[in-house]
Amino acid sequence: MKNQQSEIQHINNALRASINPNDSDSCIFPRALIQVMKSVNADSVIDAMKAPALQKEYFSEGYSHSIFEKTEKGKDQYAQAHLNALQIAVAIRNEAPLFYDEMKKFSRIVHEANKQAQANGVSNGYDNNYLSLAERGLSNKLLQAYPSIDSDAKPKRKTLKP
Repeated sequence: MKNQQSEIQHINNALRASINPNDSDSCIFPRALIQVMKSVNADSVIDAMKAPALQKEYFSEGYSHSIFEKTEKGKDQYAQAHLNALQIAVAIRNEAPLFYDEMKKFSRIVHEANKQAQANGVSNGYDNNYLSLAERGLSNKLLQAYPSIDSDAKPKRKTLKP
Protein backbone atom coordinates (compact mmCIF):
# COMPACT_ATOMS: atom_id res chain seq x y z
CA MET A 1 0.00 0.00 0.00
CA LYS A 2 2.87 2.36 0.81
CA ASN A 3 4.43 1.71 -2.61
CA GLN A 4 1.10 2.43 -4.33
CA GLN A 5 0.73 5.72 -2.47
CA SER A 6 4.24 6.82 -3.44
CA GLU A 7 3.57 5.94 -7.10
CA ILE A 8 0.32 7.91 -7.01
CA GLN A 9 2.19 10.83 -5.47
CA HIS A 10 4.76 10.71 -8.30
CA ILE A 11 1.93 10.66 -10.86
CA ASN A 12 0.26 13.63 -9.13
CA ASN A 13 3.52 15.58 -9.09
CA ALA A 14 4.12 14.88 -12.78
CA LEU A 15 0.56 15.93 -13.63
CA ARG A 16 0.91 19.12 -11.60
CA ALA A 17 4.20 19.95 -13.35
CA SER A 18 2.87 19.32 -16.86
CA ILE A 19 -0.50 21.10 -16.62
CA ASN A 20 -0.33 24.79 -17.44
CA PRO A 21 -3.68 26.52 -16.81
CA ASN A 22 -2.82 29.17 -19.42
CA ASP A 23 -2.27 26.53 -22.13
CA SER A 24 -5.46 24.59 -22.83
CA ASP A 25 -3.55 21.95 -24.83
CA SER A 26 -1.65 20.83 -21.73
CA CYS A 27 -4.90 20.14 -19.84
CA ILE A 28 -6.29 17.50 -22.24
CA PHE A 29 -5.97 13.85 -21.12
CA PRO A 30 -7.67 10.56 -22.04
CA ARG A 31 -11.04 10.12 -20.33
CA ALA A 32 -9.95 6.82 -18.72
CA LEU A 33 -6.94 8.44 -17.07
CA ILE A 34 -9.09 11.27 -15.69
CA GLN A 35 -11.57 8.79 -14.21
CA VAL A 36 -8.82 6.69 -12.63
CA MET A 37 -7.17 9.75 -11.10
CA LYS A 38 -10.53 10.83 -9.65
CA SER A 39 -10.98 7.46 -7.99
CA VAL A 40 -7.49 7.33 -6.49
CA ASN A 41 -7.86 10.84 -5.05
CA ALA A 42 -5.42 12.78 -7.18
CA ASP A 43 -6.02 15.98 -5.19
CA SER A 44 -6.67 19.23 -7.04
CA VAL A 45 -4.89 18.17 -10.24
CA ILE A 46 -8.01 16.56 -11.71
CA ASP A 47 -9.95 19.82 -11.67
CA ALA A 48 -7.73 21.18 -14.46
CA MET A 49 -7.81 17.98 -16.54
CA LYS A 50 -10.34 17.75 -19.36
CA ALA A 51 -11.28 15.01 -21.81
CA PRO A 52 -11.04 15.43 -25.60
CA ALA A 53 -14.22 16.74 -27.22
CA LEU A 54 -15.89 14.66 -29.92
CA GLN A 55 -16.55 16.54 -33.15
CA LYS A 56 -18.21 13.90 -35.31
CA GLU A 57 -18.97 10.20 -35.27
CA TYR A 58 -19.25 8.08 -38.42
CA PHE A 59 -21.16 4.81 -38.77
CA SER A 60 -20.75 2.73 -41.91
CA GLU A 61 -20.97 -0.97 -42.72
CA GLY A 62 -20.56 -2.18 -39.16
CA TYR A 63 -17.78 0.27 -38.34
CA SER A 64 -17.91 3.22 -36.00
CA HIS A 65 -15.30 5.98 -36.10
CA SER A 66 -14.79 9.14 -34.08
CA ILE A 67 -13.23 12.42 -35.12
CA PHE A 68 -12.22 14.76 -32.31
CA GLU A 69 -12.11 18.55 -32.30
CA LYS A 70 -8.88 20.41 -33.03
CA THR A 71 -6.67 22.06 -30.42
CA GLU A 72 -5.42 25.64 -30.63
CA LYS A 73 -2.29 24.36 -32.40
CA GLY A 74 -4.24 22.35 -34.98
CA LYS A 75 -3.80 18.78 -33.67
CA ASP A 76 -6.81 16.68 -32.92
CA GLN A 77 -7.62 16.65 -29.22
CA TYR A 78 -7.33 12.89 -28.76
CA ALA A 79 -3.81 12.89 -30.20
CA GLN A 80 -2.92 15.72 -27.81
CA ALA A 81 -4.45 13.86 -24.86
CA HIS A 82 -2.50 10.76 -25.81
CA LEU A 83 0.76 12.74 -26.06
CA ASN A 84 0.18 14.48 -22.72
CA ALA A 85 -0.40 11.16 -20.96
CA LEU A 86 2.65 9.58 -22.60
CA GLN A 87 4.81 12.54 -21.64
CA ILE A 88 3.89 12.06 -17.98
CA ALA A 89 4.47 8.30 -18.16
CA VAL A 90 7.94 8.74 -19.66
CA ALA A 91 8.88 11.37 -17.07
CA ILE A 92 8.11 8.99 -14.18
CA ARG A 93 8.90 5.62 -15.74
CA ASN A 94 11.42 4.75 -12.98
CA GLU A 95 9.18 5.84 -10.10
CA ALA A 96 5.94 4.32 -11.45
CA PRO A 97 6.88 1.45 -13.79
CA LEU A 98 3.38 -0.05 -13.90
CA PHE A 99 1.88 3.27 -14.99
CA TYR A 100 4.52 3.52 -17.73
CA ASP A 101 3.87 -0.03 -18.97
CA GLU A 102 0.11 0.51 -19.11
CA MET A 103 0.54 3.79 -20.97
CA LYS A 104 2.74 2.02 -23.54
CA LYS A 105 0.02 -0.59 -24.10
CA PHE A 106 -2.60 2.16 -24.32
CA SER A 107 -0.45 4.00 -26.85
CA ARG A 108 -0.09 0.94 -29.07
CA ILE A 109 -3.85 0.37 -29.18
CA VAL A 110 -4.55 4.07 -29.88
CA HIS A 111 -2.17 3.93 -32.85
CA GLU A 112 -3.96 0.82 -34.07
CA ALA A 113 -7.31 2.64 -33.71
CA ASN A 114 -6.00 5.42 -35.92
CA LYS A 115 -4.66 2.95 -38.51
CA GLN A 116 -7.98 1.09 -38.63
CA ALA A 117 -9.90 4.31 -39.19
CA GLN A 118 -7.57 5.30 -42.02
CA ALA A 119 -7.91 1.84 -43.57
CA ASN A 120 -11.69 2.33 -43.57
CA GLY A 121 -11.41 5.74 -45.25
CA VAL A 122 -11.69 8.07 -42.24
CA SER A 123 -8.64 10.31 -42.08
CA ASN A 124 -7.81 11.98 -38.75
CA GLY A 125 -10.18 9.63 -36.93
CA TYR A 126 -10.12 6.65 -34.60
CA ASP A 127 -11.91 3.32 -34.71
CA ASN A 128 -14.31 3.26 -31.75
CA ASN A 129 -13.83 -0.46 -31.05
CA TYR A 130 -10.09 -0.03 -30.61
CA LEU A 131 -10.50 3.20 -28.64
CA SER A 132 -12.90 1.60 -26.20
CA LEU A 133 -10.54 -1.37 -25.86
CA ALA A 134 -7.66 1.00 -25.07
CA GLU A 135 -9.61 3.12 -22.59
CA ARG A 136 -11.18 0.14 -20.82
CA GLY A 137 -7.84 -1.67 -20.58
CA LEU A 138 -6.08 1.39 -19.18
CA SER A 139 -8.84 2.03 -16.67
CA ASN A 140 -9.04 -1.59 -15.47
CA LYS A 141 -5.29 -2.07 -15.07
CA LEU A 142 -4.71 1.23 -13.28
CA LEU A 143 -7.67 0.72 -10.94
CA GLN A 144 -6.30 -2.73 -10.08
CA ALA A 145 -2.83 -1.35 -9.45
CA TYR A 146 -3.89 1.77 -7.58
CA PRO A 147 -7.10 1.12 -5.64
CA SER A 148 -8.80 4.06 -4.03
CA ILE A 149 -6.77 5.22 -1.06
CA ASP A 150 -9.68 5.95 1.25
CA SER A 151 -11.85 3.01 0.27
CA ASP A 152 -13.26 1.04 3.15
CA ALA A 153 -12.19 -2.53 3.58
CA LYS A 154 -15.01 -4.78 2.51
CA PRO A 155 -16.22 -7.08 5.27
CA LYS A 156 -15.87 -10.75 4.57
CA ARG A 157 -19.07 -12.61 3.92
CA LYS A 158 -20.03 -15.15 6.46
CA THR A 159 -20.03 -18.59 5.01
CA LEU A 160 -22.80 -20.95 5.81
CA LYS A 161 -21.66 -24.20 7.29
CA PRO A 162 -23.89 -27.25 7.12
